[in-house]
Amino acid sequence: MAKRLANAEVDQVFEVDVADGDDAEDTRLSVAVSDLQPGAHDEVVLFNDSAVRDIVLDVASRGYETGSVKQHVTAEGVDVSGYSFVRLDDGLTVFHTADTRLVILQR
Repeated sequence: MAKRLANAEVDQVFEVDVADGDDAEDTRLSVAVSDLQPGAHDEVVLFNDSAVRDIVLDVASRGYETGSVKQHVTAEGVDVSGYSFVRLDDGLTVFHTADTRLVILQR
């Protein structure tokens, strides 16, 4: 089953195949960092309009930090105030809403 994942930074929408599960809560979407196209300040905003709650982010053995955003608007004008984030050691920041859990897969 294909799920849509949007990157508002570059107006990009791409589909990623996920396995069908008995329950949408058990289904995970997997995305490689190399598939993301960050905006001007190395930021990506994930919008998840599907029933998938877990997104696995394959970070290819990078260090990272997590947190929540008090107030911030990306260079492209997306207000991510109140979002959670993952910042990789190479500077890439991935923002996501609290109802989406980002699972980091380090290889």
